[in-house]
Amino acid sequence: MNNSLAISIPTYNRLKFFEKNIIELIQLVRPLKIPIYISDDSDNDSIRKVVNKLASDYKLIFYLRNNPSLKHDQNYLNALHMPSADYVWLIGDSVKLNKNAIGMVLNVIEKYQPNIISVNAENRRINFSKKTYDDPRTV
Repeated sequence: MNNSLAISIPTYNRLKFFEKNIIELIQLVRPLKIPIYISDDSDNDSIRKVVNKLASDYKLIFYLRNNPSLKHDQNYLNALHMPSADYVWLIGDSVKLNKNAIGMVLNVIEKYQPNIISVNAENRRINFSKKTYDDPRTV
């Protein structure tokens, strides 16, 4: 297992998005042995069933069902704190990663060992310049 980076996903009742994206994500992380953590705030077992099925093939997927429900913000915080890796990439359950994104992030970690890494997403209106920030408070 890669201890440099873990991916953590908070989710809530979005089975169609989750299932498609987690299958694609596993294909990206498998060669790098990056663990995936799921914090599930759903009110049913559909996400758990998908994760259990996928965990038989990819052993580095970890699941936690929140009971009682944590609600949106606390579920994100819970997902962020689940892994014990040096870096945790927190992504939403509908986010699709570019096939080169994980390698790029691992390169940034290896080269700079930053306090924080911010990654832009396609089709988002975020206009930050690509640069290295010396002070994480400016991010």
